[in-house]
Amino acid sequence: MIRGEVGWTVQQIVLRPSRHAPAVRLDAVVQFLATPRVNGYTCAVPLTGAWDEPASVDDYEPVMAAMTRAILVQGAPFLDRYGSLDGYLDHLRDQAAPDPALGVDWLDMNTAEELTYLHLVRGDLAAAADAAQEAERSADEDRRHPIPSLWVQRGLDRVRQVMAIARRNPDEARSLLARNAASAAAALALPEPTPGAGFPSKGDGR
Repeated sequence: MIRGEVGWTVQQIVLRPSRHAPAVRLDAVVQFLATPRVNGYTCAVPLTGAWDEPASVDDYEPVMAAMTRAILVQGAPFLDRYGSLDGYLDHLRDQAAPDPALGVDWLDMNTAEELTYLHLVRGDLAAAADAAQEAERSADEDRRHPIPSLWVQRGLDRVRQVMAIARRNPDEARSLLARNAASAAAALALPEPTPGAGFPSKGDGR
Protein backbone atom coordinates (compact mmCIF):
# COMPACT_ATOMS: atom_id res chain seq x y z
CA MET A 1 0.00 0.00 0.00
CA ILE A 2 1.47 3.35 -1.08
CA ARG A 3 0.89 6.42 1.04
CA GLY A 4 0.82 9.74 -0.76
CA GLU A 5 2.53 10.48 -4.04
CA VAL A 6 5.70 8.88 -5.30
CA GLY A 7 8.51 11.41 -5.67
CA TRP A 8 12.10 11.26 -4.53
CA THR A 9 10.85 8.99 -1.78
CA VAL A 10 8.04 6.47 -1.55
CA GLN A 11 6.13 5.66 1.63
CA GLN A 12 4.65 2.18 1.86
CA ILE A 13 3.01 -0.34 4.14
CA VAL A 14 4.47 -3.67 3.05
CA LEU A 15 3.10 -7.14 3.75
CA ARG A 16 5.80 -9.43 5.13
CA PRO A 17 5.25 -13.18 5.58
CA SER A 18 6.09 -14.21 9.13
CA ARG A 19 8.04 -17.29 10.16
CA HIS A 20 4.80 -19.00 11.08
CA ALA A 21 2.95 -19.22 7.76
CA PRO A 22 0.31 -18.36 6.78
CA ALA A 23 0.53 -15.43 9.20
CA VAL A 24 1.59 -12.08 7.77
CA ARG A 25 3.10 -9.00 9.34
CA LEU A 26 3.30 -5.39 8.22
CA ASP A 27 6.28 -3.09 7.80
CA ALA A 28 6.20 0.69 7.38
CA VAL A 29 8.87 1.52 4.80
CA VAL A 30 10.39 4.68 3.34
CA GLN A 31 12.64 4.26 0.31
CA PHE A 32 14.81 6.88 -1.41
CA LEU A 33 14.49 6.15 -5.10
CA ALA A 34 17.49 8.01 -6.54
CA THR A 35 19.85 5.15 -5.70
CA PRO A 36 20.08 2.01 -7.85
CA ARG A 37 19.66 -0.40 -4.91
CA VAL A 38 15.95 -0.97 -5.48
CA ASN A 39 15.59 -4.39 -3.84
CA GLY A 40 16.63 -3.33 -0.37
CA TYR A 41 15.83 -0.62 2.13
CA THR A 42 17.07 0.47 5.54
CA CYS A 43 14.34 2.88 6.64
CA ALA A 44 11.62 0.58 7.98
CA VAL A 45 9.86 -0.42 11.17
CA PRO A 46 7.90 -3.63 11.83
CA LEU A 47 4.36 -3.02 13.07
CA THR A 48 3.16 -4.96 16.08
CA GLY A 49 0.88 -7.87 15.26
CA ALA A 50 0.60 -10.90 13.01
CA TRP A 51 -2.49 -12.11 11.25
CA ASP A 52 -3.55 -15.43 9.75
CA GLU A 53 -5.54 -15.57 6.57
CA PRO A 54 -9.21 -15.46 7.56
CA ALA A 55 -11.10 -18.71 7.21
CA SER A 56 -14.20 -17.00 5.81
CA VAL A 57 -15.32 -13.72 4.30
CA ASP A 58 -16.95 -12.72 7.59
CA ASP A 59 -13.63 -13.13 9.40
CA TYR A 60 -11.91 -10.50 7.25
CA GLU A 61 -13.51 -7.55 9.04
CA PRO A 62 -11.77 -7.94 12.44
CA VAL A 63 -8.45 -8.72 10.74
CA MET A 64 -8.66 -5.64 8.53
CA ALA A 65 -9.71 -3.53 11.53
CA ALA A 66 -6.65 -4.70 13.50
CA MET A 67 -4.34 -4.02 10.56
CA THR A 68 -5.84 -0.55 10.13
CA ARG A 69 -5.23 0.24 13.81
CA ALA A 70 -1.61 -0.87 13.54
CA ILE A 71 -1.08 1.26 10.45
CA LEU A 72 -2.66 4.37 11.97
CA VAL A 73 -1.06 4.07 15.41
CA GLN A 74 2.42 2.84 14.43
CA GLY A 75 2.94 3.11 10.70
CA ALA A 76 1.62 6.60 9.99
CA PRO A 77 3.82 8.37 12.60
CA PHE A 78 6.90 6.60 11.23
CA LEU A 79 6.06 7.61 7.67
CA ASP A 80 5.35 11.16 8.82
CA ARG A 81 8.76 11.33 10.48
CA TYR A 82 10.91 9.89 7.70
CA GLY A 83 8.86 10.19 4.50
CA SER A 84 10.13 13.62 3.43
CA LEU A 85 13.61 14.42 2.16
CA ASP A 86 14.45 16.12 5.46
CA GLY A 87 13.08 13.15 7.38
CA TYR A 88 15.05 10.69 5.29
CA LEU A 89 18.16 12.77 5.93
CA ASP A 90 17.52 12.32 9.65
CA HIS A 91 17.36 8.56 9.05
CA LEU A 92 20.66 8.57 7.17
CA ARG A 93 22.31 10.65 9.87
CA ASP A 94 21.20 8.04 12.39
CA GLN A 95 22.70 5.37 10.12
CA ALA A 96 25.92 7.36 9.86
CA ALA A 97 26.38 7.76 13.62
CA PRO A 98 29.63 6.07 14.75
CA ASP A 99 29.17 2.80 16.61
CA PRO A 100 31.78 2.62 19.42
CA ALA A 101 30.83 -0.99 20.13
CA LEU A 102 31.97 -1.99 16.65
CA GLY A 103 34.95 0.33 16.55
CA VAL A 104 33.72 1.74 13.23
CA ASP A 105 33.89 5.46 12.50
CA TRP A 106 33.36 5.36 8.73
CA LEU A 107 30.21 4.93 6.64
CA ASP A 108 29.29 1.86 4.65
CA MET A 109 29.08 2.49 0.90
CA ASN A 110 25.28 2.26 0.72
CA THR A 111 24.83 5.01 3.32
CA ALA A 112 27.55 7.20 1.81
CA GLU A 113 26.02 6.86 -1.66
CA GLU A 114 22.53 7.69 -0.44
CA LEU A 115 23.81 10.69 1.52
CA THR A 116 25.66 11.99 -1.52
CA TYR A 117 22.58 11.82 -3.74
CA LEU A 118 20.21 13.14 -1.08
CA HIS A 119 22.36 16.22 -0.51
CA LEU A 120 22.48 16.82 -4.26
CA VAL A 121 18.70 16.53 -4.51
CA ARG A 122 18.40 19.04 -1.65
CA GLY A 123 20.79 21.41 -3.42
CA ASP A 124 23.68 21.17 -0.95
CA LEU A 125 26.75 20.54 -3.10
CA ALA A 126 29.20 21.03 -0.23
CA ALA A 127 27.48 18.40 1.92
CA ALA A 128 27.33 16.08 -1.09
CA ALA A 129 31.08 16.48 -1.56
CA ASP A 130 31.64 15.56 2.11
CA ALA A 131 29.47 12.45 1.70
CA ALA A 132 31.36 11.53 -1.46
CA GLN A 133 34.57 11.66 0.57
CA GLU A 134 32.99 9.18 2.97
CA ALA A 135 32.35 6.93 -0.03
CA GLU A 136 36.04 7.16 -0.91
CA ARG A 137 36.93 6.27 2.67
CA SER A 138 34.53 3.32 2.65
CA ALA A 139 36.19 1.98 -0.49
CA ASP A 140 39.64 2.48 1.04
CA GLU A 141 38.60 0.46 4.08
CA ASP A 142 37.15 -2.27 1.88
CA ARG A 143 40.41 -2.56 -0.06
CA ARG A 144 42.12 -3.58 3.17
CA HIS A 145 40.19 -6.85 3.08
CA PRO A 146 41.84 -9.89 1.48
CA ILE A 147 38.95 -10.04 -1.01
CA PRO A 148 37.47 -6.57 -1.62
CA SER A 149 33.75 -6.39 -2.40
CA LEU A 150 32.91 -5.60 -6.00
CA TRP A 151 29.66 -3.86 -5.03
CA VAL A 152 31.62 -1.34 -2.96
CA GLN A 153 33.77 -0.34 -5.92
CA ARG A 154 30.72 -0.12 -8.15
CA GLY A 155 29.07 2.19 -5.63
CA LEU A 156 32.16 4.39 -5.55
CA ASP A 157 32.23 4.51 -9.35
CA ARG A 158 28.63 5.75 -9.39
CA VAL A 159 29.33 8.38 -6.73
CA ARG A 160 32.37 9.63 -8.64
CA GLN A 161 30.40 9.84 -11.87
CA VAL A 162 27.51 11.75 -10.33
CA MET A 163 29.80 14.13 -8.43
CA ALA A 164 31.82 14.87 -11.56
CA ILE A 165 28.59 15.94 -13.23
CA ALA A 166 27.44 17.87 -10.15
CA ARG A 167 30.64 19.89 -9.95
CA ARG A 168 30.17 20.89 -13.57
CA ASN A 169 26.40 21.40 -13.46
CA PRO A 170 24.37 20.59 -10.34
CA ASP A 171 21.10 20.76 -12.27
CA GLU A 172 22.35 18.11 -14.69
CA ALA A 173 23.26 15.81 -11.81
CA ARG A 174 19.85 16.33 -10.23
CA SER A 175 18.21 15.50 -13.54
CA LEU A 176 20.26 12.29 -13.71
CA LEU A 177 19.10 11.35 -10.23
CA ALA A 178 15.50 12.05 -11.25
CA ARG A 179 15.92 9.56 -14.08
CA ASN A 180 17.33 7.06 -11.58
CA ALA A 181 14.24 7.56 -9.42
CA ALA A 182 11.92 7.03 -12.38
CA SER A 183 13.76 3.82 -13.30
CA ALA A 184 13.62 2.59 -9.71
CA ALA A 185 9.90 3.27 -9.51
CA ALA A 186 9.35 1.31 -12.72
CA ALA A 187 11.47 -1.61 -11.44
CA LEU A 188 9.41 -1.70 -8.23
CA ALA A 189 6.11 -1.47 -10.14
CA LEU A 190 5.37 1.88 -8.50
CA PRO A 191 3.53 4.79 -10.10
CA GLU A 192 5.73 7.18 -12.02
CA PRO A 193 7.20 9.85 -9.73
CA THR A 194 5.13 13.02 -9.94
CA PRO A 195 6.27 16.65 -9.84
CA GLY A 196 5.99 18.13 -6.40
CA ALA A 197 8.02 18.22 -3.20
CA GLY A 198 11.03 19.21 -5.29
CA PHE A 199 10.79 16.38 -7.84
CA PRO A 200 11.32 17.83 -11.34
CA SER A 201 8.80 17.49 -14.12
CA LYS A 202 9.84 15.93 -17.42
CA GLY A 203 12.20 18.14 -19.31
CA ASP A 204 13.02 20.13 -16.20
CA GLY A 205 16.72 19.99 -15.48
CA ARG A 206 16.35 21.37 -11.98
